[in-house]
Amino acid sequence: MILTSGCSSGPASTTATDTSSDVAYVTLPTKSVSEPIAEHVLAEKVAYVSLHSPNEVTPINDHVVKSNEFKDINGDSYYGVKVLYGTNRAPIKNLGFGGGISNSMSYGSEIVLIPKNRKRGEFRDKDSFFHKLKLIFSGDEESTGFIKLDSGKTEVLSEDQLIENLSSQNSIAYGDILIFVHGFNVGFYEAVKRTGQVVYDLDLNVQPVLFSWPSQADPTKYVPDNRLAGESVRAFREFVQRISMTSNGRKIHVLAHSMGSQIVIPVMAELYSKNPAQFNNNFGNIILAAPDFDRDYFRREYSPSFENYGRATIYMSSDDRALSISSSSHLNDGQRLGFSGKEGFASPKIDAVDITQAVGIDNMLGHSRYGNSSRVLNDMHYLIGSALRANQRFGIDLNDNPTYWILTP
Repeated sequence: MILTSGCSSGPASTTATDTSSDVAYVTLPTKSVSEPIAEHVLAEKVAYVSLHSPNEVTPINDHVVKSNEFKDINGDSYYGVKVLYGTNRAPIKNLGFGGGISNSMSYGSEIVLIPKNRKRGEFRDKDSFFHKLKLIFSGDEESTGFIKLDSGKTEVLSEDQLIENLSSQNSIAYGDILIFVHGFNVGFYEAVKRTGQVVYDLDLNVQPVLFSWPSQADPTKYVPDNRLAGESVRAFREFVQRISMTSNGRKIHVLAHSMGSQIVIPVMAELYSKNPAQFNNNFGNIILAAPDFDRDYFRREYSPSFENYGRATIYMSSDDRALSISSSSHLNDGQRLGFSGKEGFASPKIDAVDITQAVGIDNMLGHSRYGNSSRVLNDMHYLIGSALRANQRFGIDLNDNPTYWILTP
């Protein structure tokens, strides 16, 4: 789905099926808002399968889904999402990437395996902090239903090879590009899996790309993470600029979660200010989910650029415990942009949306609704897929004072 015209035009055409691959690499085909079921597209060894309409959890194209299942040794069925990545984490021999920062970027791709039988927004990951925390209290180690990586299909790429991947006909068939920038307390492989899960659950034909900065993946390391996010701004700027030069007319959407906004906000504002016309040609939506960024500082320094651009969305909530702690402790001396409440951010040219009422799965801190709430994922589906602003999307009301938007259940 190429969004240069601002909307999709209908279902994609179907090509011949290649049954030589044992994993279906899933993204979603072009569809219009009113199209509940889209055709599947298979290209070489990459399969694009529409698994559900925006309001559904279970697959619709069951005859297509069954023909492209991958089963692991436990007999569980998965679908694979190919995630390209760039990272300024320092590589660790035979272990991938840790929390050290590197002066150079590393590139590659991973196949994220999404369990077939799961709820939309469910993110069960053995590498995540919250899974380990639950283990401490429950003591039960389940063996099935986890999102994982296909270790046999890991690829290490050069920068040129990454760009070639994005520029190939297979990648162009994906449609637009979605760059995800994770937040605080997230390891590299958790970030890869979260990227695959979000793109899968968005039910859109987009190419997922991860920018992973060197978070320490430790809840006690907020201050080091904060510093490392700031030190990653230059690497992200160069990464985004390179991708934008070779996007072949596809729009680049950027989704930043939590502390990832400290990287994305200054870079996007700078690129827009330098060349607004080129920025408008290259980029689509900029989505800041629970941004851990000083609200007043954003208003003073960056809001004008985002207002002039006109395609920015801020998802915020009043029960975000993580941002509440960040705002009220010694960690920061100002209210965070992602925290709504009585002084929540409001602007007539930026879609600030309070998502407090959206129900999420395993939403202990109220901080990750962008990925674990079907309601929010559905809202992003129409935001990205149909270029609809907040006042055009279903189930969004206007708050009186301050005048930001509220996503209803």
